[in-house]
Amino acid sequence: MGRSSHRRRADAQRKQQRIHDRAHAGPSGTDPAGRYGSADAAPADGQSPLADAAMTSLVLTAATLACGPRADKVDFAVAVQALTDLETGPATAGRTTATIAELLDRYLGHLFEGGWQPADVAHAVKREWNVTASRLAVAAIAAASRRTDAATRAPQPWLAQLDDLGAYDAARGAIVGGQADYLARWARAQRLHPDE
Repeated sequence: MGRSSHRRRADAQRKQQRIHDRAHAGPSGTDPAGRYGSADAAPADGQSPLADAAMTSLVLTAATLACGPRADKVDFAVAVQALTDLETGPATAGRTTATIAELLDRYLGHLFEGGWQPADVAHAVKREWNVTASRLAVAAIAAASRRTDAATRAPQPWLAQLDDLGAYDAARGAIVGGQADYLARWARAQRLHPDE
């Protein structure tokens, strides 16, 4: 193996270690294993060993590595593995999904506050990514609509867009989908593996 190959491999290993360290960092950057005995052991107070800010940071890091100018397949795979491990770990089960749903809801709220409408979001996601991602956007839109009671409060053009997206049943005057576990329901409907 040449020097270039050794350097690339060493760089890839260092990147993997950095992502692993971030994934297992506590609220102040300390290793939860040092505080709780192991990364999967829950502390006595019932708090998860991985702070909300650290989980959010890891999810955002993975998203940044997935696409765009800073995309990196090797680092993305490591980040996804860390998130998958956290999703299925005894002390952090479900936290990855909950964090992703919370971030989607927050960003969707910012888009709506900025003047975007449901059809704009669904169309942009479908154009930039794919139909599967667009279906997730519609599920997130339905969840936001359910939370804000859009069925009774939203103007008719907004409801018409929700109806076109399949997130509103005009005959019943009710939001369709968007239950609290919409992310898990979407993944099951798309038959996606947790890594995906």
